Amino acid sequence: MWPQPDHPTAGGALLDRLEAALGRRVGAYAVTARTDAGVHANLNLATVRLWKHAGPLDLSPLRTPRDDGLSDVRAVRGPHTVYARGLAVAKRYVYAWDQPLDRDAMQAAAAHLRGTHDVSAIRGRRVSPERCRDLTLDRVDVEADGTSTRLVVEGARFVRHQVRIMATLLADVGRGDRHPDELADILISRDTRHGAGPAPGTGLTLSALRLQDRPDVWVDAPDQVDLQALCEVQAG
Repeated sequence: MWPQPDHPTAGGALLDRLEAALGRRVGAYAVTARTDAGVHANLNLATVRLWKHAGPLDLSPLRTPRDDGLSDVRAVRGPHTVYARGLAVAKRYVYAWDQPLDRDAMQAAAAHLRGTHDVSAIRGRRVSPERCRDLTLDRVDVEADGTSTRLVVEGARFVRHQVRIMATLLADVGRGDRHPDELADILISRDTRHGAGPAPGTGLTLSALRLQDRPDVWVDAPDQVDLQALCEVQAG
């Protein structure tokens, strides 16, 4: 979702749509959930800063279909205090494998990841350990999805590559390369030298969000989001 200078991204496509609709580039781009290259999203939210003294704007051209990977783009104009990073109270990620795995062993391993932990051992290389303290995962479950296996993770805050490293560790367990209890030892160690890098981004999806205006409801499609109500809740 973050614009990149060397390859297409959802964020870059969104900024291109805004520029085409408004006739100029906007600034202060931010998203509710940053996603790595190759990661899918059923929905995401973004805020941008308009130029000073911007008058009435026609945002309807943003919804015009384009071959840019985006679908069902919606927009409203809100107060300057609305900021994308604070719009969600929780996020759900799903990682999927289409290969034989021992789901029972993976579920036993997943239990060690549930709850509040220091996740320094499963952080991306550029993430400060200070950001990894007291992160809570409300749900970490491994389940069948037809012939595929899914990891479902829910929480309020994540650090970069956390879910993809979890996916690698759990897949190791599912193939018999690690014991389920090894994940508890890895967390306690706070050491990234366990040999598990991030799983491929193409297996991961930002599946759903719980938003400030309806914090008890998971939404997984743009047409379920009341953007105006959401802006009013955060601005208020």
